[in-house]
Amino acid sequence: MVRVVGLEPTRLAAQEPKSCVSTNSTIPACTANYTTPRRRGQGVRSKSRRYLQNSLSCATLYPNPTQRRYAMFQGYSQEAVDFMWGIRFNNERGWFLAHKDDYQQHLLAPTRELAQQIAEELTGLTYFMPEVQVVCVYGGANMEKQAKRLAEGCQIVVATPGRLMDHYKHHNIDLDHVTQVVLDEADEMLNMGFTDSINAILEKVPEDRNTLMFSATMSPEISRIAKKYLHDAKEITIGTKNEGSKNVNHIAYLVHAKDKYAALKRIADYYPQIYGIIFCRTRKETQEIADKLIQDGYNADSLHGELSQAQRDLVMQKFRQRHLQLLVATDVAARGLDVNDLTHVINYGLPDDIESYTHRSGRTGRAGKTGISIAIINLREKGKMREIERIINKKFIMGEMPSGKQICEQQLIKLIDDIEKVKVNDEEIESFLPGIYRKLEWLSKEDLIKRVVSMEFNRFLEYY
Repeated sequence: MVRVVGLEPTRLAAQEPKSCVSTNSTIPACTANYTTPRRRGQGVRSKSRRYLQNSLSCATLYPNPTQRRYAMFQGYSQEAVDFMWGIRFNNERGWFLAHKDDYQQHLLAPTRELAQQIAEELTGLTYFMPEVQVVCVYGGANMEKQAKRLAEGCQIVVATPGRLMDHYKHHNIDLDHVTQVVLDEADEMLNMGFTDSINAILEKVPEDRNTLMFSATMSPEISRIAKKYLHDAKEITIGTKNEGSKNVNHIAYLVHAKDKYAALKRIADYYPQIYGIIFCRTRKETQEIADKLIQDGYNADSLHGELSQAQRDLVMQKFRQRHLQLLVATDVAARGLDVNDLTHVINYGLPDDIESYTHRSGRTGRAGKTGISIAIINLREKGKMREIERIINKKFIMGEMPSGKQICEQQLIKLIDDIEKVKVNDEEIESFLPGIYRKLEWLSKEDLIKRVVSMEFNRFLEYY
């Protein structure tokens, strides 16, 4: 569910995303009819250029798996799209042109990764708006470089609350001309202890502004902030609260607590093509599980708050490029991350906050694709599982732990698929083939196949 606080009343067509929607909506359509790029600075993703040069207009509203997203330009992360409403709305009014080099739009996000992701998407979405420059500031990065970029002039600042206040205290940023403030994942920012920073920011920006709060839940603290700083606030609720995605299958494996890691390995082995996130409760548990998986030969890494910014950036880059199959993460570190085509989400135990399960499972099963959310639980968590079933309005399938034979079958199928798909460069290997043929001529075709399979397969045969 999404709750939007402080947005002027707007008529939206609730429908499945299409190329464009009716122009009856009072939200300005995000249109462009340019044939040559006009935006200075870095290049843009081909996706936005293709959409904009084709003069497509789309501003559709529909609930996604986590029931808190909007869609404008299919394929973009919708945190960025949330903000684009205000950008287009304000740009139509000429607000950007009145103070061209002032910081007029501020979007606050709880984590560095989410802030970077939103800024990247906004840069693409504003490609044909040359008067709009986007800057992202967050903790853990060089503050002087960020200050230099701010001094060059920009209209949109995407920031974590703490770092935005740091720049304000150092007089690197002026909040006098801010026309819009957006708080994405507002509930999570409050949970992470950003209440004081948010209060300070809202006190310093002009009263004559738009303020939007996007939140999965409406906590008493959010209500207090809305009452104190917003005028005539409108609350928009979309979808059913915490309703689960229809595209996600929920499977639970009941094991003893001491067997959870062994169960995790069996599940990972049973799905050799897995591309997913393993959620853990604490930073310590996250790092321990990641270290064990790496030691046992799995293509995995960790993501949590104790990593440096450079380490986190490297992990996310490897994961997005599929150089990692498994990302072991905490809820906070992975909150709001938009990674395409995840096949699985694995809950290494259910979260203490039941609503977090919806956020976790919503990472997969996107864009019409199916996904699997797996929970590895012990007997004490069965009650929590029933409560989750009630909230998401879906039943868990009680899974049976795959046997060694079943795992070996799945791994064998993957191995054969890999052999079939391997690319052969005849020119490169041609000179080596005669010697290879002589070396292997005493083996029959059947013996050769057995040896190739066994060479890669013996690890699973021995373990299981």
